[in-house]
Amino acid sequence: MIMRLVRRLGFGRNPLRRRVDRIQFAAGIAAALLILAALPLALSLGHDADQAGLTEGARESGSRTPVTAVLLADAPVSQDGADLVTPVLTPARWRAANGSERTGQVLAWPGAQAGAAQQTWIDAAGDVVSAPLTPQQAHWRGMLTSALALGALGAALAVLLGILHWALNRRRYALWDREWRQFGPQWTKYRA
Repeated sequence: MIMRLVRRLGFGRNPLRRRVDRIQFAAGIAAALLILAALPLALSLGHDADQAGLTEGARESGSRTPVTAVLLADAPVSQDGADLVTPVLTPARWRAANGSERTGQVLAWPGAQAGAAQQTWIDAAGDVVSAPLTPQQAHWRGMLTSALALGALGAALAVLLGILHWALNRRRYALWDREWRQFGPQWTKYRA
């Protein structure tokens, strides 16, 4: 049972399995082991990105303030009216932290009417900024970092294995050609 498994995995002594076949098999095993060995590193990178995102979110939360802006015009709607889920820039008015009135562009849902209240975020100067990074967004950033690290390694290994496969196939074809030239004339009319 164990010997059969060993032979099926390519470790047995099979006269039909050439050196190039064993090299290709060993390269595939090495690539799989490298992916497994890189998994903790990718998870560590994701954890670091997650922690950096949480720190960034906490810093942004301390320096940004939510305010209610009043739209000065209707929020535009696309010509066909199909895109109602992407916020659009719309002129609005709001009060800065020092009490001064400010105007500018804020993100509002398409079709929002002039005079409607719109939640937005401002910095200490009263300028509109993006909302602080939430913990959930930081966690997603960490997971995405891990996935991209493993994906990049997998893609690089796939390219390397493809190049190796191409080179080994060239070697296989050369060996087959040499053997055909040697043994072909024994049972065919082929002459080199």
